[in-house]
Amino acid sequence: KAPWATGPSAVSHSSNPGTHVGQPPIKASPQLPIPNTSNHFSVPLKKIHNQSDLKIFLSCEGLKEFVSFVLHLNESVKGKTLQEPCEQSIYVLKILEILDQLSQFVDEIPPATHKLRYGNPAYRDWYDRMTAVAPKMIDSLLPESLQTAKKELIPYFVDSFGNRTRIDYGTGHETTFAVFLFLSMKLGIFESSDSQALV
Repeated sequence: KAPWATGPSAVSHSSNPGTHVGQPPIKASPQLPIPNTSNHFSVPLKKIHNQSDLKIFLSCEGLKEFVSFVLHLNESVKGKTLQEPCEQSIYVLKILEILDQLSQFVDEIPPATHKLRYGNPAYRDWYDRMTAVAPKMIDSLLPESLQTAKKELIPYFVDSFGNRTRIDYGTGHETTFAVFLFLSMKLGIFESSDSQALV
């Protein structure tokens, strides 16, 4: 599960996606992340274990900044079609190369014969190959000055592609990839001009 994932009993089914039981909507406006000025990076750890932890998370500046980033991306594509050309920086092209390589793994790993109701066990072979090359992929994305950020980015990148044990993929994993892009923009890898391409 993504670090912020919660059970169904804790999540409001309100039509407002920013509303949580006992919590007001997250107040945020479209804007770019505040640039990172620290060279201190750490391996992400799960810190939400109970309702008290969740309450702290829902009121933290990091979440507000992330929601603002998502809103900014949304604004960047308003009124635009999928066919419209957009600027693609060298780092956007690198991300596309990484995704193309992962897609190629899908073509190279045939589905397994199985009796599972959901998923295919061959996914685990794909996942293992993805995790094996993830450090090299992130290396290719980071400039030399940001190589120390790798240990913080890799777990988000890997967790973006589903759960190996359960063989599933859901909104938590999608959100984790958005967090990966958010952190990359905070590091200065992506810039405002990349917003449309990131969507």
